[in-house]
Amino acid sequence: MENLLASLVCIDDMFLVQEAQNGNHRAFEELVRHHDRAILRLALRLTGSESDAQDIYQEAILRAQRKLGRFRFESCFSTWIYRIVTNLSMDRLRKRSSRNERDPVVATADGENCDRLDTVPAGRSSEPGTALERQELRSRINCALESQNVGGANQE
Repeated sequence: MENLLASLVCIDDMFLVQEAQNGNHRAFEELVRHHDRAILRLALRLTGSESDAQDIYQEAILRAQRKLGRFRFESCFSTWIYRIVTNLSMDRLRKRSSRNERDPVVATADGENCDRLDTVPAGRSSEPGTALERQELRSRINCALESQNVGGANQE
């Protein structure tokens, strides 16, 4: 019974896609209405962020609208739009990850900024040598960053 219902939804979506490809804006609005909650849920599940999920939802709808003419009816519309959402979410996570790795300052849970190295756990060992190594590494990184800033300022 569930497969029959899914097939009927897919057939209905295919009709709406054809209508939307022919310029029927209401057909596209109906497609969005059929899938809007699932699109938002998927984006939220993938990103873990409500604001990112809402941004991805909007971007996915706009992208689907722009590229609807390329839809080839090889799958259900839901599969196609979920792939768009997944790709956008993965792009957002990659950007977020690369931004975080390059930013030496992070916000703590209470909203204060701190050096990223302060958030790195000491590991299984609580030996004084480990803390000293982290402190030395932090000092070398800060010196390197300062010399980069000074060198960059002199080059301009």
